[in-house]
Amino acid sequence: MKSIKVLVVIAALLGAGACSATSGTNSSGDAGGPNAQVDGGNSEAQVDGGNSEAQVDGGNSEAQVDAGDSGNPETLPFTVPAGGGSVTFGEGSSAVDFAFPASAAGLNVTLSQASAADIGWQDGQVESVIKLEPSGTVFADPIVVKPANGNLMAFVTTSDGTKGKPEPLNLTADGTGVQLKHFSAVVFIPPGKSCTSSSGWGVHPESNAACVAFPGTVYDGFDCKGYDWCQYITAHCCLTQADVDARADKECRLGDPGLEVTYTDSGNADGNHPYCAGECNAVDFSAAPMVTQHQIAQAPPAAAGGTIADGTYVAVADTEYTGVGGPTGDGAVVQGVYVFANGKVDAVEVGGGQVNRWSATFTVGANNTLDAVYTCGRTGTASVPYTVDGSTLKIYVGGGSEELTFSLPCNAIDPSVAPLVTQHKIAQAPPVPSGGAIAAGTYFAVADTEYTGVGGPTGDGAVVQGVYVFGGGTVQAVEVGGGQTNRWSATFATSASNTLDVAFDCGRSGTDSVPYSSDGSTLKIYVGGGSEELTFARQ
Repeated sequence: MKSIKVLVVIAALLGAGACSATSGTNSSGDAGGPNAQVDGGNSEAQVDGGNSEAQVDGGNSEAQVDAGDSGNPETLPFTVPAGGGSVTFGEGSSAVDFAFPASAAGLNVTLSQASAADIGWQDGQVESVIKLEPSGTVFADPIVVKPANGNLMAFVTTSDGTKGKPEPLNLTADGTGVQLKHFSAVVFIPPGKSCTSSSGWGVHPESNAACVAFPGTVYDGFDCKGYDWCQYITAHCCLTQADVDARADKECRLGDPGLEVTYTDSGNADGNHPYCAGECNAVDFSAAPMVTQHQIAQAPPAAAGGTIADGTYVAVADTEYTGVGGPTGDGAVVQGVYVFANGKVDAVEVGGGQVNRWSATFTVGANNTLDAVYTCGRTGTASVPYTVDGSTLKIYVGGGSEELTFSLPCNAIDPSVAPLVTQHKIAQAPPVPSGGAIAAGTYFAVADTEYTGVGGPTGDGAVVQGVYVFGGGTVQAVEVGGGQTNRWSATFATSASNTLDVAFDCGRSGTDSVPYSSDGSTLKIYVGGGSEELTFARQ
């Protein structure tokens, strides 16, 4: 486990792959191109499923599933006949036709309805998911897939519940279908989400010259960085203005004149879609604080070991001990998240312009060391000293001189809703705390005043944010300042001596007693020996 150093982040979705994705341009001519059919000689096959009927005609080799009164089938078995054949899953605008090649004759397949969760995606991201089994089957000749609604954005991805890297299905030569070369889960993206969260389709009159072969049409297309789909996508076709106006998302569809779609693998281009690069894990670091390394001129503490509880640990401090007389100051800015569970750790470390992901199994060594055997992202083994103190984990790297502090987040309070507050120094004595009842609710820090005494220095200091949530004898807090985000929770009581007495149960340890004043809507807490007044306003 090496030290983590500086980086910049963007955020987003999806997972590591079903088969390798391909790049390519697909084009077609007129929308009146022939429907794909497979000639199966004179062979015939028929599957009777009650009121649901699947039929293969060996002559024109055209197969259909008629859902009849049974509605949409959830699962459909099918045996590819000699000469190939097709089967339709679903009905109406949701129907999808799969035309199998002759080279797949005799194969027993099962088509079943799946959900977004089955492929590790969220509801609303996809139009439909069809699981195809036996999973992993590869075809020498592609299956031609034709959704009845003409939706052209289709991918194949993993179907084991994890988010896998989607592989685009390229157009057939005539542009009336897409080509599937192996089994897993086929995913159709609705036109309204073609550019991740919205429709990227639109008319571009400046490009109408590309549609001269189709009189009376306009150029319709889009160009999108589809990071969720792990692709850069460009597409266009030539539509009449009436067709454009009739389509809610102004999208091109299979069979449209001049249809062309190009997919180019984007990999994990923005650093937030690890599944697009086939990386070890998809641990999210977007909410982890930016932590500034601090150098301290003293010897590092001794590691004490301890039991590491399962959970998600976020880096909250990075301290380099430079030894007595050594340099001091600030260094790199880092982020880090470690997820411990069942003897395994998945990690993401951000710094130095890099996002590094690794996974390992681990055991606790006799000498207060964390002994890891890397399974992904790194090779070999590592043994590093560590200390656990409640919800805090400290790992010592760099020969033990650098202390990386991780904390189990005590709460999920969002500090960004609170204002940025600049500390002001005032050359007078601090006021006397008056105590009072603290009303339950959420309090935002609105002022930070340091009383420096008569004749003391004045001016502005650090910029901070803070949110305290009081209720039921507990307080949950998040404090932001000095490049660090600190979260803690505690039980509390007020005393006759006008102090707020807290017993920490997360984020910090032990107890504390601080003077305070409260009038029900404004809470003032005095820290730093009473010289610094933090003012909170109840929302």
